[in-house]
Amino acid sequence: MTRKKFAVIGLGRFGIKLVEELSRMHREVIAIDSDSSVVEKVRDMASESLILDAVSKEALEKSGVKDVDCVIVAIGENMEANILVTTLLKEIGVKEIISRAESSLHAKILREVGADRIVFPEEDMAVRLAHAIHFPGVQEYVDIKGPWDLAELKVSGGSKLIGKKVASIRSELTKGINVLMIEREKGGRLSHDAGEKREERENIFPKNEYAVRKDDILILFGRPEHLEKFIEKTS
Repeated sequence: MTRKKFAVIGLGRFGIKLVEELSRMHREVIAIDSDSSVVEKVRDMASESLILDAVSKEALEKSGVKDVDCVIVAIGENMEANILVTTLLKEIGVKEIISRAESSLHAKILREVGADRIVFPEEDMAVRLAHAIHFPGVQEYVDIKGPWDLAELKVSGGSKLIGKKVASIRSELTKGINVLMIEREKGGRLSHDAGEKREERENIFPKNEYAVRKDDILILFGRPEHLEKFIEKTS
């Protein structure tokens, strides 16, 4: 079932970005922090913004978070508060809890107290950056925390992929890799609420007869070791 209503507790850079993106996807979001100045920053983005001390069980119960589909505990620096809020959310019966962790030990404790899912923002960003600087053309890399990853590969002028049909590429990708989608930059710019600008893209569903062109962006799905071999081979 699609989750439609969320709550984000802790409005640092990570929490504010979550509120922004969920709001952009037309999801209801309750934004919560004890600092009135940061709550003010998301007031126009969030469906509801609350100034409250989330380590208070009574305050959490009154906030309405029990009725949302998912609560994200985005508190970063204060590990004690992060763990306590996760515990309290479990106690009041929140449907799904996603908690931010800063270390493997922190994650272990969060799982013990009731977090349904753990995220490591800094670790995930480090993985993306390492792949982006190691492999030419890789613009995004997402570690899905399982056997498979996602890679966004831009086809350079000297790439061996240029002119190849998708059917031919797929026949070579027999070891657990697939071309999920091909995108092409349209030249325009997309502006988001936080001032971030990205290239506007056209989505192309990769039919077998489509021939890859320079500057096409391939969205690849597969095991990390196979993705790395493919990117090295075709660059």
